Amino acid sequence: MARKKLIILSVIVIGIIAVLLMLATKKENNAISTKSSPAPFPQTNTTDLSIVPSPPNKFIWTKLPQSEVGDLYNRVSITKEPDVFLQETELPGEVWFTNLKQVSSDDFDPEKDLYAYYRVKLDASKWSSKIKGSGYELSTIDSDGGLGSSTGYIKLDQNKIRAINMGYSVTAFDKVTLIRDAKYWVFVSNITSLADIVEQVE
Repeated sequence: MARKKLIILSVIVIGIIAVLLMLATKKENNAISTKSSPAPFPQTNTTDLSIVPSPPNKFIWTKLPQSEVGDLYNRVSITKEPDVFLQETELPGEVWFTNLKQVSSDDFDPEKDLYAYYRVKLDASKWSSKIKGSGYELSTIDSDGGLGSSTGYIKLDQNKIRAINMGYSVTAFDKVTLIRDAKYWVFVSNITSLADIVEQVE
């Protein structure tokens, strides 16, 4: 009788040990599976069009009244690929300007004051003078003359675009003293749907 009880007890112990070994193996397999197939990172909104450089803080900038924001500042050109020119169009946005008074040739340096300032910041953020999207190429303004020049940058992100144009103009110039008055300006467009821009020219 005692022997029979011992056999039954042995069977129960062996059964418990078997169950514990099975649970431990399952836990180990789950751990291995988790290590080899990690959960994906949550998807985030990667657009950074909202981040734009402020105008150079060595100058005092004034916002141009919206009624005076015209195609001198806010133009972009749209070309339908391959190389079929459509037209220029205007983007909504804001213009900031600063007036320079009685500036000598030595102190007047729009390349350093304006263009190089933005080039360093925008090149690092992958802005460029041209972008392509949905079968179209968009390019910003680019002009140069004796009394002024302008250039621009544009960026496409998640079918939205934004442009930053900038330039200067000499408003008065003394040929004897080489003293001049001038204006620096910066246009920052609103974030705009690419489809809305294309719709304007089709």
